[in-house]
Amino acid sequence: MGVLFLEKSAFALGLNEPVSDWWCRESFAMCVLRIVSPSCSFRDRPELEMLPVVDICEKGDARFGKSRRPASQFSVTVEVSNAEWDELPSQFDDACEFLQNYWEELRSLLDLVADGKGCLDFPCWSRLSEGVLMQSDVLPANLISLAGRLGLEIELSCYQKSFFDEVDEPDKNFD
Repeated sequence: MGVLFLEKSAFALGLNEPVSDWWCRESFAMCVLRIVSPSCSFRDRPELEMLPVVDICEKGDARFGKSRRPASQFSVTVEVSNAEWDELPSQFDDACEFLQNYWEELRSLLDLVADGKGCLDFPCWSRLSEGVLMQSDVLPANLISLAGRLGLEIELSCYQKSFFDEVDEPDKNFD
């Protein structure tokens, strides 16, 4: 997925401009950790100096999308894995390694935001189609244990690949 693909996807989602700098990088995070808080800013937090931060959003910052509503809470997004969307086992392995490598920094950040929450978001392609009844993916016990000890939620974000295939057609008008 290159820059052009992402820009086209942004236009297809109703955005008339590139989403943000991090969305338009050649290489972007697949699996991310998002930590949100209604009352605690993440800007200038020393814990973040060691983490691969993708984005920091202050409460009130303009968000992307049609509404451009101000963000209702503070957030930080951290890159966890660059494994592709169809490589969930690799994303899971990377997440376990990430949680172990950055345990102290994450513990400190999550203790700081007692009123907030953290979520590991694993993007994947939906394998559902007319001939496929269900999709099942197993999370490794080690990942569940590590995330649970930090109080992190786990989200599998399944995307319909055909939507992105349609978006990537060269004859589509995205203006």
